[in-house]
Amino acid sequence: MSAALHLQERGVKAQVLEKESRPGGLVRTEQVGHFQFDYAGHLLHFRDREMEKYLKTIIGEKNLGRLKRRSFIFSKKVLTPYPFQVHTYGLPAEVIRDCILGFIQAKLNPAKTRPANFKQWIIQNLGAGFAEHFLFPFNQKFWKIPLEQLDSQWAEWAIPKPAIKDVIEGALGINRSDFGYNAWFYYPKQGGIEKIARAMSQKIANISLNREIISVHPKDMKILLANGQEMGYDSLVSTMPLKELVKRLKNAPELIEKAGQGLSYVSVLCVNLGIKGPWLIGFTTRKTPIYFTGWDFTQISLRNPRNTSQWFWRLATFLAGLLRNLRPWRKRPLTSSSASAFSPRTIPSNTSAP
Repeated sequence: MSAALHLQERGVKAQVLEKESRPGGLVRTEQVGHFQFDYAGHLLHFRDREMEKYLKTIIGEKNLGRLKRRSFIFSKKVLTPYPFQVHTYGLPAEVIRDCILGFIQAKLNPAKTRPANFKQWIIQNLGAGFAEHFLFPFNQKFWKIPLEQLDSQWAEWAIPKPAIKDVIEGALGINRSDFGYNAWFYYPKQGGIEKIARAMSQKIANISLNREIISVHPKDMKILLANGQEMGYDSLVSTMPLKELVKRLKNAPELIEKAGQGLSYVSVLCVNLGIKGPWLIGFTTRKTPIYFTGWDFTQISLRNPRNTSQWFWRLATFLAGLLRNLRPWRKRPLTSSSASAFSPRTIPSNTSAP
């Protein structure tokens, strides 16, 4: 839709075809009673000030709330602020030692070659301690493939790289700086994330809903829709998952088909809970989200670290039991029937990890 808007502003006719009955794809919010649930997590971070300015003109700056990140990490039975690299205070002494020494060693002995993969990037930039105690286990759980198979280019902007001073201050508990591209973010004040999709769609002259593309014919420059309609095009912009696009290409070169078959992705199961009660308000406004290092949820304690509400730990224990029961799903793909109850779409594997 953004491409269509920009073309439209330049006097170029553009037609948007949306598979669903509402525009926006995963930029979607469901209303369930008094609760609103987005499809997965959507927070607006801007590295490009022009893009920030553009979105504000679309939705209206007064309709966007600016919020400070209050993310935490649960590791070694301790809740610490995100990012892990500058908040080791409160962790076991041996963990802090490993992280500091590994980081200093990485800084004093910089690599002479570019990292060949994400695993090497972590070691070269953050050291063995941070790798062992958080970045390896968390990212292995998140991506579900060996970290050697991941490219590292995205990590250059997505993962904070502190200075030695920052790491030491974080170990002493005196770090007060904001780190990372997402220290502050925007979110619509009303209507959930779909507010953006609706605002954009209202400005597009030609948008058709319930129009699923079942095949693309590059040679003839036409597409076939599920309703039997054929449409020609001069240029085609696709936002469907790349693997799905390759499947729909007709008479594609063998090299393209083979490359498409090799594409992998990560499926995300979103469990949304609407909980009524004032006891949760203080927690949700101070600590969200929380990253769990690995798959072992059996060690979650009902302790009250740093004045965290006891209700959080009851909630966390409930979720731990739920996730333990769901864990076997990691070993097999979700069927269409089981997946539809939670989220009918797939998140591509180029989504950045914390």
